[in-house]
Amino acid sequence: GGGGGYVNQGGGGGGAARQYNNHQNNGGGGGGLGNRVFVGNLSWNVSWQDLKDHMRSAGNVVYCDVMMEDGTGRSKGCGIVEFAT
Repeated sequence: GGGGGYVNQGGGGGGAARQYNNHQNNGGGGGGLGNRVFVGNLSWNVSWQDLKDHMRSAGNVVYCDVMMEDGTGRSKGCGIVEFAT
């Protein structure tokens, strides 16, 4: 659910920064997931853009998603952030 997205780091206005591309992280098995962080206890009104903007202070964010409940579209209060390094 939720969508989330790969973000481009280029400048630009307030338009959607979501950029889907052929990201090589296939998930599973734990391999290659060393740059991903689970973030819990988020406010229900936090969007993936808000989370990405906050986490930029820790490094270059290449993926960000806030988990959403199926059917309701309401946040589950947690998300995933992936950093470049």
